[in-house]
Amino acid sequence: MTPCKAVANFSPTNGTTYLRVVKDDVLTIDSWRSDDYAMCINSSGEKGLVPGICLQLEDANMKHPFLDDVYMKEVKRITVDSKKYMHYNPVDRHGKNYDSGHLRHDIQCLQTNEKAEVCNRRPHRHYKPAEIESESKQMVDELQHKCTFSKPKFRSRIYSQIMSIELLLFLFLEFMSKVILSFTSATSDCFYSFVYGAMTLARQNPTVPLETLFPRYQRQKISELINDKGQQILTNFLMSLKNFYVSIQIDSAKLVDQKLTIATIQTPFLSRKSIVIDYFIGSVTQDALVAFGVRVYKRLKSFGIRVISVTTDTLRHQIASFDLQSDNCIYKLINEGIIPYGASCTAHVLNLCYCADILKEKPLFNFNNKVYDIFKKSIGNKCNVIVKRWLVIFDIFIYLLKNDSDKLQNISKLILIFGPAREASLLFERLGSTYICVFPIIVQLILYYDWLMKKWIKDIKEEYYYVLSVFSNNVYKRFIYNDKMLELSLISFSLTVNGRRCCAMGEFLNVSMFKEEFKLKSFPDDQISPDTQQEQKIKQRLVDDGQNMKLNEVAELNEKSSVALHLLRQPKITGPKLFFNLWRMGDEIAYDDMFDSGYDEVEYFKVLSLDPVYKNIGVFALHMLGCACTEASCERVFAILRRIVNCHRKRLLIKTIISLYIFLSN
Repeated sequence: MTPCKAVANFSPTNGTTYLRVVKDDVLTIDSWRSDDYAMCINSSGEKGLVPGICLQLEDANMKHPFLDDVYMKEVKRITVDSKKYMHYNPVDRHGKNYDSGHLRHDIQCLQTNEKAEVCNRRPHRHYKPAEIESESKQMVDELQHKCTFSKPKFRSRIYSQIMSIELLLFLFLEFMSKVILSFTSATSDCFYSFVYGAMTLARQNPTVPLETLFPRYQRQKISELINDKGQQILTNFLMSLKNFYVSIQIDSAKLVDQKLTIATIQTPFLSRKSIVIDYFIGSVTQDALVAFGVRVYKRLKSFGIRVISVTTDTLRHQIASFDLQSDNCIYKLINEGIIPYGASCTAHVLNLCYCADILKEKPLFNFNNKVYDIFKKSIGNKCNVIVKRWLVIFDIFIYLLKNDSDKLQNISKLILIFGPAREASLLFERLGSTYICVFPIIVQLILYYDWLMKKWIKDIKEEYYYVLSVFSNNVYKRFIYNDKMLELSLISFSLTVNGRRCCAMGEFLNVSMFKEEFKLKSFPDDQISPDTQQEQKIKQRLVDDGQNMKLNEVAELNEKSSVALHLLRQPKITGPKLFFNLWRMGDEIAYDDMFDSGYDEVEYFKVLSLDPVYKNIGVFALHMLGCACTEASCERVFAILRRIVNCHRKRLLIKTIISLYIFLSN
């Protein structure tokens, strides 16, 4: 529903189909029936067709995020060095040129970070529009800057112009519609706009009774207006999500003896609020949930929205969705294009689009897997509910490893996501493909059940070798695999569910797959040349112990490759928990636990532990040496190591951390 103003009188002879309007009347456009006529609503709630020639629409300009009373009349969007800019003319709220009536051409940076903060660089004023249009080199050079982010100034719209009853009704409808659609605090701006509008109207008419200024409408009529406005807001919201990824969250509750089930959509990569898009009243059965999920999914698909997952909060419904004997088996729904129910609302999403392509003629899940059965029986009631919710995902993971090794070898980029984190948007921005096999799994499956890792590796070690390593967020690691470069990435994310932040464990575990013919690229002799006596000790210690490792079945080692591969060796039974604790930077308790456990790699860490302030940073840098696969990156890690070992001042330590962070980010 769009507000407009009548610019001419219209007096139709047919008062049933058409609406009588007077010049300067404030109307609301419900829909356009043709190019010439629009269905409008007046202040009395009457509907009818009005010729488009009698209506005037005002273009909505974007408010400047940091300048007061300045609006941005967009001219063009520009992308320079992967940064987004807007070429605009600064205007006021009425669309007039802001700078004393002079037309100006400004360029504003539109970059945002993961916290939805905006680059706060002041607008760049350019005096030659032709250079902006051609994106000349001079203009591009002037736009170069380092983004600094801050929250924009969200100010409620205070209507200083003349307020009318019709416009106040429109503000009320907008506020009530968003209250119904959203169960978060996203409606505060609409609320204050309505309140300020009512105050302005009352001040402009001090002698008019309040009953006249604020007429009481019939309940049925106002409900229809609110529903119409709500549908328009919802449609505009869904249209804005075209080609973006969302997750459908289905939840149910009993309200006044009625079972109400709602579907909300989460936009984890856009930092938007949750919004209710559909609901049904009735018993929450397996058939009802699946039918409801399919209905919501098809509706979003009609708007061009990419659905990551459909999730529920009921464990038995999730497990039943994977039952091969059930008519609602998720495998049958995948072939119809539906995304599966895969995760609980408190966990993360499961994407099986790629699985649907590589497993069309096979049963998707193997419930007779020996490891899965042992794991399921042994856990019993000893683990918490979160671990139980991931039993199905664990079964998928085992099945793919056991039965589809040939398919997995052909994947150029296998993305494994373990546990919660934040930067998931990078996954889709970098790859841009729907053929992504994503397996979220709870870290506790490995951390608290060490015997499982022993059993797991023992059962399938004829085919695979597993290396447990911990990556920092957004760190990429490359290996030579079957004469191809296989990129293993750890990019994970977290969702905000019903206004509550999901539990995040802070560090993340990655399981990599290696075949027997796996070869680690060797480093030339002239690339690892320590310049200090301390580095020589570190290298010699690693090389000597690396030659004693029993890793012949994994790769043929030489002196240089053992430096990198040693830190990637398969840990002992107590290894997973120790490795996880090791990378909790600054956690002194976790570091002391390693000494108490007698872990044999502690000796390497002692070499770098010259001071308690530096020891965890040194260990982290040493591990990144093992992650280096090129000569250049290996040399850079050694340069960082030298600074860590030799730094004795806090300021230099901070610079070292920044250097290490920049290296990992690149």
